[in-house]
Order: sequence, then C-alpha cells, then structure tokens
Amino acid sequence: MIYQDRSASGCVKYNRQYIKSICSNPDAWPFWVADMDFRCPEAVNEALVRAAGHGVFGYPSADDTARIAADFISWRHGCEIDSSLIVPTTGVLNSLSILMEDTSRGVIIPFPAYKPFVSACETHGRRVSPWPLSYDGKAHRFFLDFAALEKLCSSGENDLLIFCSPHNPSGLVFSPEELRRVCEICAAGGVQVICDEIHADLTYDGFRHTSFLQAARGTGVRAVTLMAPSKTFNLAGEHFSLAIFPDNESAAAYKSRLQRLHNSGPSYVDNLMARAAYTGGRDWLEDCIRTISSNAELVDSFIRSRIPLLGTVKPEASFICFIDCSQIFEAVLADQDDNPELYRVQDSPDATALSRFFGVRCSVAVNPGTFFGPDYGQFVRFNFGTSRERVLTALQRMEAGINKLTAV
Repeated sequence: MIYQDRSASGCVKYNRQYIKSICSNPDAWPFWVADMDFRCPEAVNEALVRAAGHGVFGYPSADDTARIAADFISWRHGCEIDSSLIVPTTGVLNSLSILMEDTSRGVIIPFPAYKPFVSACETHGRRVSPWPLSYDGKAHRFFLDFAALEKLCSSGENDLLIFCSPHNPSGLVFSPEELRRVCEICAAGGVQVICDEIHADLTYDGFRHTSFLQAARGTGVRAVTLMAPSKTFNLAGEHFSLAIFPDNESAAAYKSRLQRLHNSGPSYVDNLMARAAYTGGRDWLEDCIRTISSNAELVDSFIRSRIPLLGTVKPEASFICFIDCSQIFEAVLADQDDNPELYRVQDSPDATALSRFFGVRCSVAVNPGTFFGPDYGQFVRFNFGTSRERVLTALQRMEAGINKLTAV
C-alpha cells in the first residue's frame, strides 16, 4: 500500500485542535479516527481526474450502480443479491436514521458501541437498551451474550436492534451460527434489525464475513443491511452507501421515503468514486487486507511480548483494535493527579485519563474507550491503518511511556 502524508490535507484525523481535544497534545501522532493513510485505488483517482478534465458536474445518472455493487458483493463475499433490492443512498448513518422511523420503542445496541448509533437514538428521542457483550479479560475477547439478548427482546419494551458486523471496535467477525441465533431471538421477540456492515469488506484471510441477510433468511426476522465503499477503499467522508433489503416491498417503501424527503441520493462525484472503486479497486483491496492484517499481527505480537501490561482485543477485520489498559489504569490516574499542568484536562474535554496519558506521555493520539460506552474507560481504540513504520514507532512510544510510568 502507498502511504500518503496527510498532515496538510485538511482532513480531521490530522487536525491539531481535534487531536488536542482527545489527548491534550496537539502534536501527538494520530491513530484515532477510522480512516486510513493509504492512497485510495488509482481507478478512483483516474476517474476523478477525467471528471475534472471534463469540467461539468451535473445530476448523476447511475442506473447500473446497484448491479455494479451486487457484482462486487458476489466477488468479495460469495453472496448473491438481486440488484433490485439494493438502494444506493447517502451515508450509512443517514440511512440508519431514516430506517429507525419504522420503529417506535426502545433500541437494543450491543456495547461497546460506535457512539453515533447512540446519538441517532437520542436524536429520535428513543431509549437505548444496552446489550453488553461478554468480555474475557484473560483472553481479551468479546462474546455475544444470547441470554441477555433474549431478555431484551422478550420484554416487549424494544422493537429494534442496531447490530454491527464485523463489530466496531472489537473487530469480531461473527460466525453464521451466531448471526442465525441473533436472527431467531429477534424474530421471536418481534424485533427488527438494522445491520451495519461497513467494515465487512476488510475481513482478513482465514475469516469469512456472512451477510446478515443471508443469516436472516427463513427466520422471520425483518432486517436491512447497510454497506459502503468508504472503509473498504479509504473513501471516508464521501457520502455513498448501500441499503440492502430482503424484499421488493421494503426496498420500494424506502425509495418512497427518500422521495418524500427530496433525498436524491449520492452526488455525481460520490457515485463516480464508488463505481470506480467497486469495478477497479479489487486488486487494491486484496493488497490492503494483506497490509492491515499484517499490521494487526504486529500490534498484537508487540504488545504481548513487550507491553504485557496491555491487552489487545485482536481484530479479525478492519484497521482498528480495542486495547485493554486496565492494568495501568490506576497508575495513569495517579500520574494525571500529580501532573495536572501536563495532562491539561481543561483542554481535552473529549478525553479520558488514558487517552491523555498516551497523548502527553507517548505522543500517540487514540480514541478514548468511553467513546464506545461509559463502561469502557479502561480501554482505548488504536487505528493501525497506516504505514508499518508509523505503527511500530507508535508502539515503541507506548512501550517507553508505560515503562517510565511503572518505574516510578
């Protein structure tokens, strides 16, 4: 993969004020927000150059975009989907927000959870019903708690589950049997499912992503799957996604709702980029998966051998991982109390003690675990979607900072 210096590109990942807000140090290297530092597929760049050379950007005409997406899904996942059931639309969160209007009671969300799922519920005035994943602190691995899900679905208080597969931030790839069980429990309780599969295309070799719609067939559950090229091809910020429905009636109802909102879908440029990526980015994607899975192995092996006070929740997909910092947590709190002028709590309202520690003591900016729920303050999320050299440097900085912390 081609590493691209993005420090002067205007992207939020390298914005000094944002970095400061999560770690107190605006000069820390960014390993936080979920996009990569790799140059996107040349097919995308070439399509943009051609369009810029033409010089006119009008309303898009992309009648075959759904077919192009279906062809890509078949190639990547071996899942055959009728293109008439695929609705190209704006971003995943926009689609999720619209689809939530089909339900009215509580919303079940697995925790740790991508924070905008919770924010979407709050915007709609909906009550969140947390479904905490079970956690094995010795193996550093999360598991689905089916008994807890059964209780939430049978209570009559909830009618929607927002699921994430593969899971963010744990990187878990769920088995067909696990997904089938989720479908059966939700069907029995009359709970609909919106499944965010934005990280699915980045599943590592040796693991296999199963579409939620595949798992749902024959169970009676009402489910919609959301996918996008944004994480897959490093096009984050371009508002293009796919809403995939189980039947023509559901797809038609969604299209009708978009028309009522005067939501005409992705822009000319967003369509252009997505189509170019899906048709011309397959070799790039395979190279990307090799790179990020190698980086994931580096993070896990380095932490196990050289920073044993931390624990990696080893991912099976994508370019992010959750790191268990519980063994250094009390020492970090003490360090923050002893050095308020260094940690500058007032300058980092979106931080935790841990994210400030990594920022000011290691010059590494990571997402605070509380971004994924109030019970995860002893975790941080680390983005390794960058060059191997930068990942290694970050790990070495973390090692030096923790050694100094624990030597006191």
